[in-house]
Amino acid sequence: MDTSTKNKCCAVIPARGGSKGVPGKNIKLLNGKPLLQYTVDSLIEAGCFDKIIVTSDSHEILSVASNLGVETHLRIEPEESNDVVMPDIPTISCLESIPLEVRPEFTFMLQCTSPLVKAETYRNAYKALLESPGATVFAAHEAHVFLWQKS
Repeated sequence: MDTSTKNKCCAVIPARGGSKGVPGKNIKLLNGKPLLQYTVDSLIEAGCFDKIIVTSDSHEILSVASNLGVETHLRIEPEESNDVVMPDIPTISCLESIPLEVRPEFTFMLQCTSPLVKAETYRNAYKALLESPGATVFAAHEAHVFLWQKS
């Protein structure tokens, strides 16, 4: 990972290798492309990220990420990749590996399991951050059902 220059905006994609439900899901092919590639392609198309980093405990995922032209960060601590860890933990660890003087001003944490997010969505989120630098921006979808009710 190149940590030599200051970046305004960075995207970090935590992609764990040990999925139990769908093993290898982050790099499984979807319409001929690894799932991870959809997120990377949208981030590149958005044009607002100085750096895109995939952080993983899987050498296979990191190899795919590297082939897509993005930076990689190998997670070494097992607690950053267990079944219950929240994605902010490996994201923070990845950012902490970047020297303080060159850490990005803004960081996006993205899930590669949301392959349909468009580049325009990332651009709009970045624009919102520039307009309110102390803000937090997150994506959500309104649902009109109670997910915990039986049908």
